[in-house]
Amino acid sequence: KAEENQKKKEKKNYEGTHFETIKEAFVNSSEKFADRTFLLEKTNPKGEWIETTYTQFKNEVTGLGTALIRKLGLKDTRIVIIGENTHYWYVSYMTMLCGVGIAVPVDKELPENEIENVIKSITDKTKVISIAHISNVIGDVRPIKEIIKVVQPIILIHSTIG
Repeated sequence: KAEENQKKKEKKNYEGTHFETIKEAFVNSSEKFADRTFLLEKTNPKGEWIETTYTQFKNEVTGLGTALIRKLGLKDTRIVIIGENTHYWYVSYMTMLCGVGIAVPVDKELPENEIENVIKSITDKTKVISIAHISNVIGDVRPIKEIIKVVQPIILIHSTIG
């Protein structure tokens, strides 16, 4: 028993990696696993799986972040993200986590009035709503258009599911 305990003490622990931010972890993983599959998604239930590598995903996150900051001036803005868990939702959310703004993920299953309350409660001067597959999120698109009239600018992200 004493020998077993001694051997355990002599074993070195796995050397972990320390990150200060989620962005650091994301960039590190994107470099380390560049050509590996990050996400598999079907845009059509009978269709083929679409593969996204870490590099492709990183490029999409960087592109969206650059557009939101440089083209729309939305650095440090609260951004509402509503939608199904699709590739586009992940890109939107990771873009926020990497420092563009403050993500306000909203459950797509919330009733209209709750979605409206969340949007109205955001006090920033500029607001953005990102909706993935809007017709499946809340059914009829007309009510949400009334809710988001006050939200400027509006970014609509559509998936091709369904």
